[in-house]
Amino acid sequence: MEPVIAWVQSLPPAAYFLVVGLCAVGESYFPPIHNVVLAAALIAAAGKVNLGLSVLVITAGHCVGMATIHLLVRRVGAERLHAWIAKQGGGVKRGEQRVHDLYGKWGVPALFLARVLPGPRMIVAPVTGALALPFVSSIIAMTLATPVMFGVLIAFRAGLSRWF
Repeated sequence: MEPVIAWVQSLPPAAYFLVVGLCAVGESYFPPIHNVVLAAALIAAAGKVNLGLSVLVITAGHCVGMATIHLLVRRVGAERLHAWIAKQGGGVKRGEQRVHDLYGKWGVPALFLARVLPGPRMIVAPVTGALALPFVSSIIAMTLATPVMFGVLIAFRAGLSRWF
């Protein structure tokens, strides 16, 4: 992680925000880019660049990435998801109905929570697209989760560095 932090830190401010924004979009497609975005958040938290602007750029990048994935999967990926569910032994309609029932019961807060959790966060946008969940409320929930997630990661990292 230190080489990534050093590289991001060496960038001039305009390049820093461009790289961070593009990596935030890319993280929706390729999870390992997460390290660059986390490094940027840590650098911003340390006061090297404007924290508010960093959070805004990261959040906007995630919003663009999640929106494109949601729309792309909604358009071309639903059949593949249905085929995968059927292959796992579950009925497509039953599995899809269960997700819709959970969404009906828990709605936007469930999407928010799933987007904050490290494991499930990567599948939220594709699943919302494949199941044709409402676009605007899905994107709003996932977008609001981004600064929360990185705030927790920064606090966790800062807390660990204090004790170790």
